[in-house]
Amino acid sequence: MSLTVGMVGHMVFGGAGLIAGFSAFIAKKGSLNHIFIGRIYVIAMILMAVTGFYYAYIRAVHISMFAAVLTAYLIATSWLYVQKKVKYLIITRYLPIFLGLPVFVYASYLSYLAMNGITDDFGHFQIPAIKYYEFALVTLIAFGYDLLFGLGKAHSFKQRMSQHIWRMAFTLYIACSAFFEGQAKLFPENLQYSVWLSLPEKFVLGLMVYWLFKGKIQKLWHKF
Repeated sequence: MSLTVGMVGHMVFGGAGLIAGFSAFIAKKGSLNHIFIGRIYVIAMILMAVTGFYYAYIRAVHISMFAAVLTAYLIATSWLYVQKKVKYLIITRYLPIFLGLPVFVYASYLSYLAMNGITDDFGHFQIPAIKYYEFALVTLIAFGYDLLFGLGKAHSFKQRMSQHIWRMAFTLYIACSAFFEGQAKLFPENLQYSVWLSLPEKFVLGLMVYWLFKGKIQKLWHKF
């Protein structure tokens, strides 16, 4: 299959997102560099999600379509939750709910199909139902907080920062999975479908856990 301008753009946006995502974790949190890199990451990932959804749609790959929708939703709400006035303005207070509701419905629909044995089938490989359930669980967790936030039950800076961290990290996890394992054929044969290509995903999850529980981890470390 020949590459189109849109496909090249999708890969460029994805590559920029990967570089910016890892750079944001390294940069000092709250610094101008972190904010600048974060904005690049948000833009790159949104564009990657839009182009990814288009190509998944024309190929009728539902799990990739949902991954793109979930990525855009998590990126948008992650950025929104660290804005200073987010809890004071009515439109921003309820916006995550309006963004999350269709994503939650979409996830529920795909999970229902998976329960009935209907998943993406590529002939030589069929996506297992558990993958749809995993995405549905992530959506439920995110949308659950959106509801609490809209109801005024979870407004603290610490709560919003936790949402920012795990949502950004999970979108980076999706991007790593799509590139390293989803495009395994681009790597040397001895690396294709090996454990090495899954290491970036595990590294991202490790970074997410560290930044979510940084204070507790540092206290435990000093005890030893």
